[in-house]
Amino acid sequence: MPPATTAIDGGSIVTATFQLYHDDVKLGLSKSSPTTILTGTAVTFDKTLNGASVLTINANETTFRGTVGDASPLLGLVTDPAGTTHIDGGLVHTNGNQMFGDDATLGANTQLIGVDITFKKTLVGESSTLAVDSSGVAISSVKSGSSRSSRTAPDPPSSTATSSRPATWTSAMT
Repeated sequence: MPPATTAIDGGSIVTATFQLYHDDVKLGLSKSSPTTILTGTAVTFDKTLNGASVLTINANETTFRGTVGDASPLLGLVTDPAGTTHIDGGLVHTNGNQMFGDDATLGANTQLIGVDITFKKTLVGESSTLAVDSSGVAISSVKSGSSRSSRTAPDPPSSTATSSRPATWTSAMT
């Protein structure tokens, strides 16, 4: 029996509590919009997340336990300013922009692929590496064990970052 897949074909899913997706998730386009909006107290993807849609998540806690966009890149990804996004699957791949409005944590060595990648708040990557392939990267604050400001990569061994293009840290790394 093939693994189960949850299909979300655009539109909005709003819950008063959490949304937990145990299966692989495939996003599709609705006839009216290329955007899928998920709203709840927490949104968690246990496995892969793929598909041709811009995904907007409004939640206090967002967790990607599997890869994002490995088989079919998302058109874009946006998280709201509240709470934390956990990137634990090692890959987030979009054909458009990635904007993390909330604090973000790396739970594994991570590769981000997209057009412009922005972290509006703190990025925490203790003992994780971050590789970025994009035309632009903006990271407001990094917690990595380094105390230097305006650097393009934190010092090992706490964490390391590499970018295929210039990266900008807009505040001191703490």
